[in-house]
This record gives sequence, structure tokens and C-alpha cells, in this order.
Amino acid sequence: MAVVKFERSRTNRMLAGVCGALADRLHIDATIVRLVVVVGTFLTGGALGVAYAIAWLILPLQGSDEIGLDKVVDYYLAHRNRQTPPQA
Repeated sequence: MAVVKFERSRTNRMLAGVCGALADRLHIDATIVRLVVVVGTFLTGGALGVAYAIAWLILPLQGSDEIGLDKVVDYYLAHRNRQTPPQA
């Protein structure tokens, strides 16, 4: 089973491409996702807007060399048991 990366859309974007990427993943129109995000942001007191901003920060741009959350997690898992030298 192949791993499918979740990346911000480069072509279907208004602000950062997060809604476009989600729409592509769900196979629906991006306008619907954008409307749900805007209405949801007001209904949740801004929590959905914060989630959008976090997704903007952690999702890499489609086809770029940006570091996304998957690479951060891989780095953490590779280095979590590394011993640090004692502080003098």
C-alpha cells in the first residue's frame, strides 16, 4: 500500500492551498470546503481558523522541498533516543 502525502495545493489555492488540498483529497469542489472553513471559523470562535493556520505551517507545498510534518516526525523518531552530553 502506497503512502499518499498530504500537500498544500499549488494550483487550487486562494490563500495557502490548504482548502484546495482538502478538496482534492475529498473529491469535492474547493469552494464548498472554503465556505465550510469560513462558517466553521465563526461558529467555533476562531478555532477552525487556528487549525487552518497550523495546517498552513505544517503542510508542505505540492512539489516543493519544504519540510512538512512528516519530515519533522521522521527527524524526531530518528533522534529521540540520542544522548546529549552533560552540561558543564
